[in-house]
Amino acid sequence: ILLDGYDGYLTLAEYVQDFLNHLAEQPGCFETEIEQFAETLNGWVTADETLQELVELVYQQATSVPNFSYMGARLCNYLSHHLTISPQSGNFRQLLLQRCRTEYENRDEAAKGDETTRKQFHAFVLFLAELYLNLEIKGTKGQVTRAEILQEGIRQLLNALFSNPVDNNLMCAVKLLKVRQKCMQGAFIMFLFETMDVPSYLWEQWRKQLQMRKYLWGFMHYIISGASCTFFFFVIPL
Repeated sequence: ILLDGYDGYLTLAEYVQDFLNHLAEQPGCFETEIEQFAETLNGWVTADETLQELVELVYQQATSVPNFSYMGARLCNYLSHHLTISPQSGNFRQLLLQRCRTEYENRDEAAKGDETTRKQFHAFVLFLAELYLNLEIKGTKGQVTRAEILQEGIRQLLNALFSNPVDNNLMCAVKLLKVRQKCMQGAFIMFLFETMDVPSYLWEQWRKQLQMRKYLWGFMHYIISGASCTFFFFVIPL
């Protein structure tokens, strides 16, 4: 069956994968092309099986292509609000979270696995963090909230990483905390460190960075000349 308007695409997988690859190569096209992509999917994804297939395709792209976790999370958020299909097995967001839960439940084994297994696990961890930041849920009164169920999940993923403190696990944990700091205060990050089995040297390094960040963000010098005002900000990137 050919997809109307897209001659040459014989399957859903072929069409979706081509668009995902296009996004990976040209992320700036997201805003201009995502609406047409969703409209096309609404004409194609009309059964449980095709919705499951779509979820798996997006999940695999977000956890296997370098630097696609943020774009994948944005894509998931858009599709969760614009796909019209909602079968009894669950809508796009529900099926996506179920897929993530499958990976999450294997966290301890993955963190202890071989190099390849840990690399795949780290990609999942960072995607889940981006998903927490980007996946919006609209309440009954129209208010927008995050998928708070992911908050505790991320904490447990950190536990798994710190419980198996090989170098790449610890590097992944630091990357995760950097992503999460977009929406977490330093005090909460400190709480995580204090309540988990974190190597003392890593905790001390992070504590010093947080203190320095707090100090330098608060340090501003104003030079006022006539009607102009120049701000000097000194920031340590985390």
